[in-house]
Amino acid sequence: MKYSLTALVALASASTALAVTLGTAPAVTIALTASQSVGGFKVVDPDTRETSYESEKITEGKPDKNGNVLTTTEYKTVVQTVKFGNAELLNGLLEDGSLPDGTVKGWSIVSASELDGDSQLCAVKKGQAPILIETEDSYESFAATVSGKDTTSSASPDVTTTVSYTLSGKLIHGISYNGFEIQGVETGSAKYAKGNFGKGSSAIPYETYLDGAVKLASISGNYTSEDEGIYALVEGTISTAAEAVLDLETLGFGQ
Repeated sequence: MKYSLTALVALASASTALAVTLGTAPAVTIALTASQSVGGFKVVDPDTRETSYESEKITEGKPDKNGNVLTTTEYKTVVQTVKFGNAELLNGLLEDGSLPDGTVKGWSIVSASELDGDSQLCAVKKGQAPILIETEDSYESFAATVSGKDTTSSASPDVTTTVSYTLSGKLIHGISYNGFEIQGVETGSAKYAKGNFGKGSSAIPYETYLDGAVKLASISGNYTSEDEGIYALVEGTISTAAEAVLDLETLGFGQ
């Protein structure tokens, strides 16, 4: 995921006279949970009536006949689990002022790329310019099966034509974003695709490699917010739908 929003918009702006920028933008579904230990004793401030939770409760007993006081300290924590998905991500963008129309309604999360370009996580909405969601990604330990066929002609021996290509495999994918540091095993596939976008004389030919549905599972990691005092264990999945060729202009790129 290396494209910046500026680069994506520049690509779209340099499109054909028909204002078509071919690319892909499959939907992304985030389903994470963040769990942390919190105090198990409910405490209500007698003045402000604000509620807090403490992990320790100290109780002093009544003096015995010798005037000695027995102090009892109790300890209790519970695991608090909250979900983090598409809705929470969009609400975060709203809170930091990234959504220009001031509402999460109508916005969705996609993995957008110009054909054969690197994908970038974006929030998109009809009639609005896309919002870049900047992540840092790492990939390692790749294992895959590949099959394909190329041809060359004696008339042009330096020109190779792809006939077919398929890939299926797994890799370790790490993601860093706004306090999240996670990694998991990503399973996916890819294939060579050739065709025309549109119909008749206005049809635009293309050839590219399209990813099938991708799932990042076995996620483990953490979420940290020192300001809020949150240090949480993160688990879950992130899924991306199969890629299909579309016009990125319809998603607002190039506006």
